[in-house]
Order: sequence, then C-alpha cells, then structure tokens
Amino acid sequence: MTNAGGLACLSLTIIGLVYEALTDIASRNIILPLPPRSRTEKIILGVTHLANTGGIAVATYGGAPSATTESGVINNNLNQIGNCLMLFVMFTICWWLWPTWQRLMTVPNHPNFRNAQVLLFGAVGAMPFQLVRLAYNTTYAFLRVPSLDPVMGSFATRLILLFFMQLAVAVICVAAGYLSTGVIPRSALTEDDLILKEQNSSTSTSTAVDIDVENAAAHGPLETGVLSHELRALRPTQSV
Repeated sequence: MTNAGGLACLSLTIIGLVYEALTDIASRNIILPLPPRSRTEKIILGVTHLANTGGIAVATYGGAPSATTESGVINNNLNQIGNCLMLFVMFTICWWLWPTWQRLMTVPNHPNFRNAQVLLFGAVGAMPFQLVRLAYNTTYAFLRVPSLDPVMGSFATRLILLFFMQLAVAVICVAAGYLSTGVIPRSALTEDDLILKEQNSSTSTSTAVDIDVENAAAHGPLETGVLSHELRALRPTQSV
C-alpha cells in the first residue's frame, strides 16, 4: 500500500465517523430521528471523497521514486498537488464538524444520542493527529529536507510524525467504533422515541415564529398585530 493510500484510508475513516453520526438511508436516519440531509451536506460528502481520491492518485503517481529526476520522484509538482488536496479535504471536514454537532444537539434525549456523540468525538479526537501527519507529508513534498525523509530521515521523524500519528488515528477511530456499538434499530424504538422528530420540528417552528413576533413588536403595535395574525397559522397545532 502506498503512503498516500494509507493516509487516504485514515482520512476516509474520519469522514465516515462524521457522516455516520447522523447517517440516513432512504431519507430515514438510522441512529437519530433527524430530517433528511440537505443537498449541501451530500455535496460536501461527494466533493471530499472525490478530492481525496484525486489526491491519492496524483500523489501516488507523482511521488513514486525515480532515480532520473533531481527531486527523487517522478513528478514533484503532482506530488505537491496531491498532498495539498488531501490536506484541503481534512480542513473541510474540520469546518463540517460544527454544523454536524449542531444537528446532533437537537435530539439530546434520544436513546441513540450517546452512540452518535461518541462517533463525532472520535472524529474530533483523531483530527489533530491526521492533520499533523498530512502537514508533514505536504511539507516534505515542498521542502525535501533530508531529515524529514520518510525512509532515510531521522528516527524521531519516522517514529513521531509517521508511526505515532497514524497509530493514534487508527486507535481513536477503532475505539470510537467499538464504544458506539449497541445502536437501537428504528424498528425497536418505542412510540415515544419515534415522535421526537415531530416534537423537534414543532419546537423549531415555534421558536422561529416567536422570534418573528418579537422583532415585529419593536416596529409598533400595528405591524405586530398584522404579523401576529399572519404567523398564527404557522404555529404547530398541538394534539388534544
């Protein structure tokens, strides 16, 4: 397995932890009863996978050893581009962690909340080690410092920046997967658990309506009365 391929596998594992924390199949969440993912989230997933795969291919080809070039690889420019792509993917996932956490916190009382939380914490814990590992590869692709050589470099470089970083990512991801087992399938959830989605949606709508009314109140009683009449129809009706 190539160096870029090994890094890409770890990156895809972290992406999988984030996505599976709130995964859905056929517009139904397996772990948590959240609304279907937006098109933006699916685009992010597709783009990160495509960029990661492209980074693997380009870095693997460009970074292959060659005795006929000054840099020691077939094409150092392609090697640099491939490593930058994989590093860019991880920065994108760092940004994606926050909206995923916000979605997760909308159902803190769900029976599977802890399982999803563990997966997300696993991704957060593994991210710094993966970023350091990718930054090391990218730095060496540009600077070609002998002491940073992954094969002939110093022992400390190979132990800390290569072995330890990859081992830490692997251990954290495996631990997160193990600790998140025991997800209650949708068919085994009680009726109270299944209506959490409806309650969450109703709460969100009610909160938005209340905010609009408060904003209208600042503009005077006339606008408040008109908007209150229009927004009353948007309030979720409660079953008796």
